[in-house]
Amino acid sequence: MAVPRMRVCVLISGRGSNMESLIRNADGYTIEAVISNKPDAAGLRVADGLGVRCMAEPSLDGIRDMMDGMRPDLVCMAGFMRILPADLTERYRVMNIHPSLLPQYPGLRAVEQALNDGATSSGCTVHFADSGVDTGKIIAQAAVQVAPGDTSDTLAARILEWEHRLYPEAVRWYAARLAAEGGEGPAVRGRDRQMIRTAEPERAASHAAEMGVAYVRRDGDSYMISAEKPTVPPYVAVVPGDGVGLALERVRRLAATDGSA
Repeated sequence: MAVPRMRVCVLISGRGSNMESLIRNADGYTIEAVISNKPDAAGLRVADGLGVRCMAEPSLDGIRDMMDGMRPDLVCMAGFMRILPADLTERYRVMNIHPSLLPQYPGLRAVEQALNDGATSSGCTVHFADSGVDTGKIIAQAAVQVAPGDTSDTLAARILEWEHRLYPEAVRWYAARLAAEGGEGPAVRGRDRQMIRTAEPERAASHAAEMGVAYVRRDGDSYMISAEKPTVPPYVAVVPGDGVGLALERVRRLAATDGSA
């Protein structure tokens, strides 16, 4: 029996560029509706033009009622500028995307904070949301190098390009997990897995070593680190006891041999 496609509700407050990326790259999931707390949000017009049901509701109580009527498998916050109360994040599986490598720089002006601190890299993070500010378990990250002369606008623009790639990938990953388990979102919480994307081999090795059993594969100009074994090569495995040094050797060999290691 075929497993129904995962149903997703997207919450926005503004232009909704990540929302648009989720809609255009939907694979294994369906965008059930887009809800905004601002009736004049530009993203509502974008979603409507793409054939997605749109609703506006300023109150969190009203948004809760809308979601209770839909019962989505996943809720995606895409530039939604409100903190969801605990009863919503406990009732529904909620994802969020943030323009920093959390736990660094949560909250507003994350890119500006990174530049002010002299950070050499920044990036974006997809994480499961709770009732805190940009807290919750990290699902996926993409690192972006800070270039000489970067402003908050230029760096934010490069990070946004990665957000548009990473968010749909994280949602597709969760849809695949849900389909494999054949259950509702909350039923698979205990089996959530982390995946991290980075262009830096040192960061890839460090994350892989921290995860215990991990797999690193090349994906274009970056590395994907996951606790789940990839279905096709090229990839390398990192196991407990390898340490960062050995993990880095394997990651570099993966790049040098195009994954035949």
